[in-house]
Amino acid sequence: MRKGFTLIELLVVIAIIAILAAILFPVFARAREKARQSSCLSNVKQLTLGMLQYTQDYDETLPKYRLGTVNPWCGIMWYDQIQPYLKNSQILTCPSTNANAGTPTYGCNASHALLCNGGPGTPGVSGRKMAVFAQPSQTYVIMDAASDGNCNTPKTGVESPGFVCGYCPVCGGCGYFTYPTASSKRHNEGLNAGFLDGHSKWFSVTVFNNRNATAAQDLWGHF
Repeated sequence: MRKGFTLIELLVVIAIIAILAAILFPVFARAREKARQSSCLSNVKQLTLGMLQYTQDYDETLPKYRLGTVNPWCGIMWYDQIQPYLKNSQILTCPSTNANAGTPTYGCNASHALLCNGGPGTPGVSGRKMAVFAQPSQTYVIMDAASDGNCNTPKTGVESPGFVCGYCPVCGGCGYFTYPTASSKRHNEGLNAGFLDGHSKWFSVTVFNNRNATAAQDLWGHF
């Protein structure tokens, strides 16, 4: 007499497999995102070091957010200015985005470090001297950035690529920008940021955009 599984036994096995899959798939997805987060952190570190190398060659002065040209919308952006130190455009793109390789997905501290250009038609403002920053180890210069697809309205956590600066949640934007930040939360509700002393680390987006931060916790440069 041949023996086989009963219907009940098969259903129990299927149910157990489904439960295990429901438990493990999110874990696998989180692990993959952690790997992308680490790759992104490496990108941020290299961009930060490129920024600091530029600074050393230009009399301790950070690059401008955008170098002004005859057409203010065609200026040379901060990431173009540090490209000779990077020699790699692919590190401008976070692996957790769906942007094409080479599309900028990182933003600079445009409120306090590289400064914004004041709106259409205004040439780029000069970058600031490193000596201005009393606590460079606590002042970010590069972060994971995001926008809503319209460069005039950067929004925290909306993942359209191409926005290349961030605005302080306390001071807000400058000129024609109406939203205060452009920080992403694509890495497990947080973002990677690089600092003026050269180190890089991950932050919760809530901590990063804290409007009530004390001087010891401030990441934007209010010192």
